[in-house]
Amino acid sequence: MKHDPVSENGVLPPLEGNKHAPETLSTAHQLAPYGVVQLQLAFYFPAPGDYPAYPLHVSEGDQILAHAQPRTLRVSADPAPEDSASWLVIARDGTDETVLNRLSTADLSTIDLRAIRWRMQDRGFFLAAMEILHKRLANAPEVFLYGLLHNDPTTIRAFLLNLNFADNLGQWFSSQLINIDPATHHGWETMEFGPLVNARAHPFGDNPRLTHEEARKHYLAFLHTLIWKPALSSPDELTFTYYLFLQDRIAEALDRFAKIDPAGLPDPLQYDYLHAVALFYQAKPAEAKAIATGYLEKLPPGTWRDRFQAVAVQADEIAKPIAAASEEISDVTPSLDISQLPDGMLLLKHANLEETTLSLYHIDLEVLFSKDPFLKGGAESSLPPISPNQITNISFEEGSSETPYELPDNFRQGNILVSAESDNAKQLKILDSRLLETRIIPAERTVQVIDPAVNAPLPATYVKVFAESRDGSIAFHKDGYTDLRGKFDYLSHTAIDPATIRRIAILVSHQEKGSLTRITDR
Repeated sequence: MKHDPVSENGVLPPLEGNKHAPETLSTAHQLAPYGVVQLQLAFYFPAPGDYPAYPLHVSEGDQILAHAQPRTLRVSADPAPEDSASWLVIARDGTDETVLNRLSTADLSTIDLRAIRWRMQDRGFFLAAMEILHKRLANAPEVFLYGLLHNDPTTIRAFLLNLNFADNLGQWFSSQLINIDPATHHGWETMEFGPLVNARAHPFGDNPRLTHEEARKHYLAFLHTLIWKPALSSPDELTFTYYLFLQDRIAEALDRFAKIDPAGLPDPLQYDYLHAVALFYQAKPAEAKAIATGYLEKLPPGTWRDRFQAVAVQADEIAKPIAAASEEISDVTPSLDISQLPDGMLLLKHANLEETTLSLYHIDLEVLFSKDPFLKGGAESSLPPISPNQITNISFEEGSSETPYELPDNFRQGNILVSAESDNAKQLKILDSRLLETRIIPAERTVQVIDPAVNAPLPATYVKVFAESRDGSIAFHKDGYTDLRGKFDYLSHTAIDPATIRRIAILVSHQEKGSLTRITDR
């Protein structure tokens, strides 16, 4: 018996050269609680025969604690008998039919397929074995490589997909032997971002059109996938159109949508919903409702039904006549106030004043609004740095609290700033266009712009919004254009919590009908 010394970790090192241990060997070990020492014993036999082996004994002091059972080792010059049912024997000596039967029934994770590589040179056996392995979804590159020998595209394709170089073929690759798909090979997920509201309707400096950081990263990753493709598929065109709509690039989105072939899509639902959105931008609400109605008849309750329901509701609202609004009551102030009346008249409400100086300015209302949307700076800081276009001194009759003033003809179309200044009172008034009417709907958080002459909504009207936070700071909030209902959501913002906003200042500007401003609590 040969017994080597025990190493530090309790495992005997291998035998070194011809170094022999005595026939019996005792070694001492100190075990920690629940510790383990592993002893390896190596034997050699000079000739065939029966050799008794002294069993291992464990003792503490003079007391034997445990020992193995004695045994006799039989050494033979003849090889051990083989198991004719083992895989290695069948792979080496069995018939092709026996090997194929084992491949059909065995747990492929427990057998070494390299044992049949010598058989794979036979094309008939190769094709039969590959049919079984493909059907059982086996990953066996050690035998798949024989597909190159037999020029079998199916096996070559399976072999290539399991090589590392497939990871270096980019986000998308298409050939007769290998196809790389972003979703299958790179974990790509199609994601929705909603509600997503962009603060600005137009590009602003170098700022990205998508202010939602995750949406922007996903869009850039999508573009990176597209550059690997020679042409865009219908699903690519649909996704691209979706991202253009997210960025308020409406004209581009409509052009891109026209290129989509619905027949190339696996399901028409997303396409039809985006089609309804596109129809609203094309001022075709009735056609959008027709699409939604078809889906409402068959969709179960859930997200998509809610979306098509919203399409139908908005289309109905567009077609519905605008109800007449009640007259607003002008604010009354104790010192000096300016009210705008119909037919180009102003009404000066005053108390304890003898006269006032009225200055009229032609202004760019959007510039003034952006400078001081809530007119917090007072008369001096809000006045434009130009001379008035007209100055008029108005005397107040004793005992009178209201004095009308008729505006000159060239000051009746809005975009006019009026400054009334007396000894102890100053007042600014932006003259709104009388050709526009606004209705603020707090429940919807929308402002609706109406043409009062025909009592109809005004779509595509520009709206700019500034917000005053609860700490008093004022900042640009968002801008955009009214939809076919003449409505614009003045509050929703992806990056700003509406609870932090105290007041909203709104500018409405129509190319033909002038401008007006409104201030409202959120």
